[in-house]
Amino acid sequence: MNLFNHSNDDITKGIESTIWKSIEKSIENDNIETFNVLNKFVVNVLYLSINNNSIEHFKKYIIFPASYYFITFQKIKENFKFQKLHKHATEYAALELKEIITFSLRYNENDIAEKKYESLKINNLFLYNAFNGFNRLLYLIISNGDTLRFDYAINEFFLIDQLRYNNFNDLKNEIRYNFRNESPEELELKKELYNEVKYFDEYKRHVIIGLRYWSLYLYAVKKNDLDTTIKYLEGLRIHSDFQEMLKDIIYLRNHPKYDYFEWGSWDYKERPNGRVYSPPNPRYWLTFGFLIDLLKSENPYLNSQFLSLKEMSEINFFYDTIKEDAQSIIKHYDFWKPILKVNEIEHLERKIDNILNSLKNLKRESINAKDISIANEELSAQKIEEFKNLIWESWNNFSTIRKLFLKEKNIELIDSDVKFIGQKTFFHKAKKMFIDGENFQQIYNVGEIGGQTSRWIDDEFLDEVITNKKDYIENVNLIDSINNCLQYLEEKEINATTILVSPEYSYRNDGFLYNKDFISKHDIKERNEDELTKYFIGNYKNLNVYIVHSDYILNKVIVSDFDNAFKMKYKTNPDWYNSELKINVNPITDEEAEKRYNSNPKQWITRDDGIDLTKEEALVLIKNGIHLEIGSYNEFEIINPEAYAVGLIQNKIQE
Repeated sequence: MNLFNHSNDDITKGIESTIWKSIEKSIENDNIETFNVLNKFVVNVLYLSINNNSIEHFKKYIIFPASYYFITFQKIKENFKFQKLHKHATEYAALELKEIITFSLRYNENDIAEKKYESLKINNLFLYNAFNGFNRLLYLIISNGDTLRFDYAINEFFLIDQLRYNNFNDLKNEIRYNFRNESPEELELKKELYNEVKYFDEYKRHVIIGLRYWSLYLYAVKKNDLDTTIKYLEGLRIHSDFQEMLKDIIYLRNHPKYDYFEWGSWDYKERPNGRVYSPPNPRYWLTFGFLIDLLKSENPYLNSQFLSLKEMSEINFFYDTIKEDAQSIIKHYDFWKPILKVNEIEHLERKIDNILNSLKNLKRESINAKDISIANEELSAQKIEEFKNLIWESWNNFSTIRKLFLKEKNIELIDSDVKFIGQKTFFHKAKKMFIDGENFQQIYNVGEIGGQTSRWIDDEFLDEVITNKKDYIENVNLIDSINNCLQYLEEKEINATTILVSPEYSYRNDGFLYNKDFISKHDIKERNEDELTKYFIGNYKNLNVYIVHSDYILNKVIVSDFDNAFKMKYKTNPDWYNSELKINVNPITDEEAEKRYNSNPKQWITRDDGIDLTKEEALVLIKNGIHLEIGSYNEFEIINPEAYAVGLIQNKIQE
C-alpha cells in the first residue's frame, strides 16, 4: 500500500476518517496505550507526507493533534477520570507539532544556496499548515480558558527554532541597511530570496499576534476573566518592536486570504443553527489589540521607518479605526485599567493623543509620499490608449443627433475651422489613472465623460434649431403638438420624415404610445437594427420617432424633413481617435503647476481631507492632475428654415 502514489486508485483515500474514529474510541475507553499506537501512525504519516511532498495528506493529518485536545477536554467535563489522558494527549500534541516544524520543515541549506525557489515555496506550504495546526491547538486552549494546559503548550511553541536556527532576520537587516554597500542588483537578488525564507519567522510571529489579540478580545466580551487574560498576555510574548508590529498589523488587516490562520471563523460563543451571522472581524480585533499594546508601553510613538509606500497608503483607514477604538477605551477606562496599568485617565488620554498625533504625521507623510510618487511618474501609453477606447465607446454611443446625421448622410466634411464641441479641463488628482505600478487607480465611472461630451453635440444642434425658430406651435399634449406641426409643414408642402421628442415620452402614459397612429418599434419586424435603434421608439403616421437626451427638448417636439432642413459640418484628423474624436491626455509641467498655484493660492491651502499644505506640497498635488481634452469639431446649418416645426407642449413634463 502506497500512501503517496498520487494515482486515482489510491486505496488510502478516506483512511484518515477511519483512523480518527479509532482515536475517538481509544479516548472514549480512556486507553492511553491504544491512543499512543494510533498517534504514532498519525505522526508517521505526517513525516512521510513531508518527505514525499504530499501536501494534501499533510493537511488532513496535521489537524489531528489539536483535535486530541478538543475531544479530551470535552471528556473531562463529563468525567474527571479523563484528566490524565487529556494532559498526556495535549502535551503529545504540542511536542509533536514543535518537532515537526523545527526538525522537518527547516529550510534546506542547498535550496537556499542554489536559490531553488519552487522547493522553498513547497516548504512554505507545509510550514503554514503546520503552524496553523499549532495555532488551532492554542486557540482551543485559550478559548476554553484552560490555563492548566496553556503553560506547557506555549512553552513548546516558543521552543520552535531554539534547537535549530531557522531565522533570517540577518538577511532582512542586510537588505534594509545595506551594510556591505551592495549594488541594487545584488540587493534585488537578496530580496527575492528573503521573500521566500521569511515565512518561518513570519508565521510564528503571526500566530502569537493573533492569539494575543484574540485573548484581549475574549476579555473585552467578558468571555475570559482578568486573571486568565493577564496569564495569556504574559505567555503570548511579542518580541518585535512597534515599528515591526505596525507593518504586521497593516499587512494582516488587509490580508487577501480572509481565513488566514482560521481567524475569520474564530468565535467566542455557540451560535444557534439556521441563523445567518458573521463571526468577529479579525480586521477590528487585531487593530484593537495592537492599540492596547501601544497603550501598555511607556512612550508609544509610530513613524514611517521600514514602511513601504503601499503600507503607508493604509494609514488613513488605520487612523480612523484606532481613533474610534481609543474613544471606546476611554469610555470604559475602569474596565481596561488593570490591563493597561495606567493609574490616571489623564495619563491614558495623553498616551492616546501621542499615538493619534504620530498617526496623523504618518497620514500626512503617506499622502505626500504617494503624491510625490505619482507626480514623478511618466504617463503610460497603454493606460492612455485604454482610456481613449473607453471614451470613444461612450462618446460613440450617446449622441442621437450625430448618428442621425450620419445615417441620413446630410453631412459635409470640411477643412476650415468649425466649432469645437467638448471640454478642455484640468482633471484634479486623475494622473493615478494613467500610470503603471502600485499607485495606479481606476476612477469610477470615468467613461461617462465621453457620453456627456457626446450629448453636448445634441445640445448644440437643438439650441441652434430652437433658437432660430421664431414661432412655436403651442399645444397641451404631444399628439396635438405633432399633428399641428405636421399640418403646418403640409401647408408649406413639406414632407416630414422625423420626429424628435424627450426621453420621457418613451414610457410616459399620456396616450401617445397607445395612439392608433403610433406603432412601437417592437411591432416593426422589417426594420433592421442599427446604431440608432436604442433611440428609435417607433413610427407615428409613418414618421420615425427618436428620443434625444437633452434638457433643450424638454416640453418640446421637433418635426422635420430632416434631410432637407439641416446639415452637419464636421472636421476629421488622422491623429484623432477614428479620425473624428480628439482625445488628449497631458501631464502638468512644473511651470504650469506654478502658474495654477499663483492664480489662486487659497484654493491649495488645504486638501479635501483637511490636511494643511505647504506651497511645495500643493505644487506636487497639482501635478497629480492632468490636462484633458475631449471633443469633436461640428457645426449645424439650417438649410431650409421652412422644413421643420417646433412644438411647445404647455402641459409640461415634470423635470
